[in-house]
This record gives sequence, C-alpha cells and structure tokens, in this order.
Amino acid sequence: MVTYDSLPKLLNHINPSDYDILIDEMHILFTQYSFRSKAAKGILRNFNKFNNYTFMTATPIEDEFLLEELKPIPVVEAVWEDVKEVTIIPVRCKYGVKKSTIGLVEQFINGTSEGNLYLFVNSVKFIKDIVNSTKLSNKNCRVIYSDNNTTELPIKRGKTTDQPKKINFITSTAFEGADIYDPDGKIVVVSDINSPHTLLDISTQLI
Repeated sequence: MVTYDSLPKLLNHINPSDYDILIDEMHILFTQYSFRSKAAKGILRNFNKFNNYTFMTATPIEDEFLLEELKPIPVVEAVWEDVKEVTIIPVRCKYGVKKSTIGLVEQFINGTSEGNLYLFVNSVKFIKDIVNSTKLSNKNCRVIYSDNNTTELPIKRGKTTDQPKKINFITSTAFEGADIYDPDGKIVVVSDINSPHTLLDISTQLI
C-alpha cells in the first residue's frame, strides 16, 4: 500500500507485471492534478505496467472531465440497494458567508435549530473567526483539522472518533475517507467564491 507519490519508487523494488494494482480515490487525479501533477503523472505513466489495474472512486466525475489516459478503460458502476438519496439544497448567504455562518451557529447554540451542526469548511482561519465571534467552547464545539496545521484555536483540535458536539467544524482533512456517525447530525457545506480555500466545486467535490 503506497501513496500516489510513492508508486514510481515502489517500481524500483518489484516486477509490476507480477501484481494487480488498485488506484483508490481516482477522482483526485483530476481534482488535484494542477498542484499534484508529479504524483498524478506517476500513476498515469505506470498503471498499465501491472498485470491488471482498477481505478475506483465513490466520487463520480463527468465523462468530459476524465483524463485522456483513463478514457479507454471500461467503466463499471456499482449500484447499491436501499440507498438513501442525498438532497443538496443550495442557500445563498443574504448577509455574506461569514455573517450567515455566525447566525447559523447561534441558532443551534440557542436551540432555535435542533440537532448537531456539521460545518464542512476548508479554512482554519475562517473557523477561528467564527469561534471568536460566537459563544463556542470545548464543551459545545469540536474542530477537526490537519495535524500539520499550526494555527492555534480557542478550541482544542478534535478527532473524527470524538463524541459529537453541538457545533462541529471539519476541514478537508476529513472530507474524504472519514465516516462520522451522528443520528442528530445536520450537514452544511460552506462554499465562498471569494476564497479559494473554502470554494467547493459543486459538480465534483460536493457529490
């Protein structure tokens, strides 16, 4: 098991034709190509050296966005029974993204809105601004963000395995590959066109 970046190194130690290869989260080859082109090219140049190869993802990409190297590969779609369809309701922030988010947090804190709020937003600075502008503490809030981020917050760094809090901020460190169980969870994705860190492409990433 290796990262995208390490596949070329692995080939120095094995005969790839003796192995099958599974490339998981293959949509990353598209969504992160611009800033991880070396890692992406390491996959695209080497996958067909293996005995068999499979590209897998639970994040579908429209055919027009598939990389040229992958277009000839047959596509198999797994259809699950009894799937609960997720409905995405776009909401325009009447008072701006930050003010609207603060208002939303306050609704859950004061009990106007029921359940536990999960805010997916890829900016620790944005989270810090919201925390400093509201009555949030370690008692009612957790923040899940990368261990590599050195930004200090009034709220201690949380984990996906922690008990749910009334307000839960989650950055891209857990956007993919993390399962969080909370029957009272209400999900809001913050997408701000004025900030590249908080903008989510609705056609790819949000799905």
